[in-house]
Amino acid sequence: MANRIAMMTSLGNNRTLFFIGGVPNVVPLRKMIQPRFMPASEIPIDYDANYAYQMVPVSVRGFPYNIRNGTSYAVMNNELRWPFMKGVVDSDLARALFDDLQIIGFIDAGTAWSGRSPFAKENAYDYQQIIRPPVTTNIDCDRSPFVMGIGFGVADRILGHYIRFDWAWGIEKQIYKHPSFYLSFNSDF
Repeated sequence: MANRIAMMTSLGNNRTLFFIGGVPNVVPLRKMIQPRFMPASEIPIDYDANYAYQMVPVSVRGFPYNIRNGTSYAVMNNELRWPFMKGVVDSDLARALFDDLQIIGFIDAGTAWSGRSPFAKENAYDYQQIIRPPVTTNIDCDRSPFVMGIGFGVADRILGHYIRFDWAWGIEKQIYKHPSFYLSFNSDF
């Protein structure tokens, strides 16, 4: 079992804009494994703030980057890891290749927000603006600030690098999204 909780907020005049979702260090092999970024037309960004930096801090698998954004974030990752080949193989070469081979089940949950809390009405992701000249319409999307991803994967350490293949479903508003595939070079999560 492996767990991680990560939280951060950006204060001051030159803030950091945090985007949660996706997985860092994804290898773009095919169209279905391409890292995607949710367009600002679907998940708006508050451009009234003075951002100096942008960051994708930690993964929430099952979603593209920018499923939530803001000057603060909180993410929890839980994994159940099973090193099913550990102790099974006998030779040194096989042990070097397969000792760290793991099957992983995971649950990720997180949010990003601007303002005092994730539930504050000033969060830009809760609104969608539709511009059809001469009319501009703002729609309250009633999005939950929290998103969740579940899935499973395979991971191994090869030549000192941690390589993962994850298959994840994002859950938003109690609706399962289409599965996302990730091939990534990561540290431990």
